[in-house]
Amino acid sequence: MNFLSTSAFSAVAFSLGLLLVTATAFPTSGPLENLEEDATSPKPLSLSTPEQTEGLINHIIMEIDDLNGKMCNKGIKCEDDSHVLEDSKLPLPRLKDDDGCFETGFNRDECLTRITYGLMSYEKYLAYIEGKFEGDMNEAIALDLGTKHLIDVLKEKLTNPTVEVTPDPTTDADLVGQLDSQEDWQQYTAIHFILVNLKAYLQNTFRALRHMGI
Repeated sequence: MNFLSTSAFSAVAFSLGLLLVTATAFPTSGPLENLEEDATSPKPLSLSTPEQTEGLINHIIMEIDDLNGKMCNKGIKCEDDSHVLEDSKLPLPRLKDDDGCFETGFNRDECLTRITYGLMSYEKYLAYIEGKFEGDMNEAIALDLGTKHLIDVLKEKLTNPTVEVTPDPTTDADLVGQLDSQEDWQQYTAIHFILVNLKAYLQNTFRALRHMGI
């Protein structure tokens, strides 16, 4: 990937700033006498409250909408989202009824695990999108960074984070090769599919996490 231009770097820095603001916008309650001690004892960045996690998800969804808006200006046919979800042939992670994330059969630990590692499976697609534009669309970089941050946050909330997902480099290379072999408009359409599916995935994630209260 090319080095980021000054404008691209500034936009990414701004997006990272928004993530940090989101992370600190909802202070936790505690004795006032502990504030000075907390200020002098740096702690790892962690989104520990439901409001902060929801704010991060909403920020990522905004990045998706911004990026998709630019994609739709590249000559592709941006259909109704429901048709995009039905027509996508890419093996994109989706939350299903048996994942424990919906009202019927809800299971907190199973749902949180499915959500987290589903998002990890989206990383190869986000890396493809970021590489496709080589820094020309700053939203693609911010989306990738924001999603990685959300994955780290959710991993902290897992009861037993023992399951590891290791991407298959052969599978990922085959996927990128198939996408790169297509015409530009087909690649843009595939990216549109990915973004619409990821947005739906995050919306379901938002509802499930709110149900969990975490």
